[in-house]
Amino acid sequence: MSPPDACPPDQPSHCARRALHRRTWGGSARQEAYAGQIVDQAVPVEAVRSTAIEPAQAHAAKAGPTLSNFKTRLYAPVLAALRNV
Repeated sequence: MSPPDACPPDQPSHCARRALHRRTWGGSARQEAYAGQIVDQAVPVEAVRSTAIEPAQAHAAKAGPTLSNFKTRLYAPVLAALRNV
């Protein structure tokens, strides 16, 4: 039996998320996360918000149609049932 912290080989992203939640990524750890390809960019904590806003604004226009398409497909059986009521 694997120890509770063992990483299942078929779930690398789950392991990365677990590692991120357990560790504060400050100082050189930010660069470790970047080097390990856990994050796309490593910035000081003071720059996180401003760094995140720019790409979020660039994708904001896509949110409506993409989210609508996703939800329509996800809940297709429910929507079909409601249309038949």
